[in-house]
Amino acid sequence: MESQTAEVLWSLTRQRLEGALQMPIWDKRIQALCFRTDGEQVRIVIGEPFDGEEVLMIFQANNLLICTASHGMYRGKPICIPKERAVAVEFFDA
Repeated sequence: MESQTAEVLWSLTRQRLEGALQMPIWDKRIQALCFRTDGEQVRIVIGEPFDGEEVLMIFQANNLLICTASHGMYRGKPICIPKERAVAVEFFDA
């Protein structure tokens, strides 16, 4: 995806989620996330599959929000991961 198009999509999705969830979303861009669930550690990376769909964006608000095409990006709600379950968060370089 062209970087200018990606920037527009990121900004529009962030604004839409902030309005829908009524909470601010951090400016920092998350590239990968590791979290614990059911005794396992799961790693989610932008561009890789998670729960059967490609991860398109990860946002940080009160919780961590994973967006795929049908979860938060174009329809539906994002997949919500409570912050306390996060083991590591990797940000894109500035």
